[in-house]
Amino acid sequence: MTKGAVYCLGPLVLDRILTVDDLPGHDEKAFIKEKDERAGGPPLNCAFALSRFGEDARLVSTIGDDGDGTKLMQWLADHDLSTEAVEVEADAATASALIIVDRTGEKAILIDPMRIEALEAIGTKVELQPGDTVIANLFHPEAVAAIFARAEPLGLSRMIDLELPEIERWGWDALERVLPQTDIAVTNRQMLEAWMKRNSVTADLEDAASTLAQTLVEKGAGRAIVTLGAEGLIAFADGAVQTVTALKVRPKNTTGAGDVFLAGLATALRRGSAFERALRQATACSAHFLETGKCEYDKAAERLRDRENAVS
Repeated sequence: MTKGAVYCLGPLVLDRILTVDDLPGHDEKAFIKEKDERAGGPPLNCAFALSRFGEDARLVSTIGDDGDGTKLMQWLADHDLSTEAVEVEADAATASALIIVDRTGEKAILIDPMRIEALEAIGTKVELQPGDTVIANLFHPEAVAAIFARAEPLGLSRMIDLELPEIERWGWDALERVLPQTDIAVTNRQMLEAWMKRNSVTADLEDAASTLAQTLVEKGAGRAIVTLGAEGLIAFADGAVQTVTALKVRPKNTTGAGDVFLAGLATALRRGSAFERALRQATACSAHFLETGKCEYDKAAERLRDRENAVS
């Protein structure tokens, strides 16, 4: 285990997962094949993966004092995840999500969020130390900017996961408040396509991803990554564009794959990998998770070495 803790900030969510053959289209119906219920949300998924990678992961969140909150606390205890930084908010409803997953692993997600006042307090009680890492999604722009601002003077890595639902909630201008305190900004294809539509960008996907990554850096991020699923990723760091191809997999379920990527990236960087190597390791961690449903850093590294040996 490396020195310091990894703090994963954001809403803790009760996921209700429904499995179907095919995702229903507009005004269509589908029969439910399986049902499951588990703790979820980007910070939980990331913290869980980090803990399995051998890192000291600390989930920082808030839940309501209700039945869903009780289920979440029990799930965390059952999976040996710390609950010391999870605040219980009286008279508040715990966030939840309905996730519909088809037989190919593709999904649709409906989110019932936590109230804004509860989100604003996430992270205010965290006492950061040298060697820590801070990872957050854009759950509340001012709250994220505040903890990043506290982490920066300590020289801590500060990673933000930018996803479209949060941008739709807070607005694109929210990026201006967070990126100047951000070390690494990570976003995905859904965000890219929304950004292309918003800015009338007609370039091909890779060129557009490169432009978006550079734009995030111009707005203040130290480095930026745009993940493209099966097409790999585009990153911009130290004035140069970097491309990493995806490993070929047959995904069981894509839910949480982006969070495992973040966990793999943070772990690789904390263990001394150069940025480009860390990108490749993170990609392998995500691919291994997609195919097996498991968070196994060493086995993902083996998978990466096997591919590199095959190419060479």
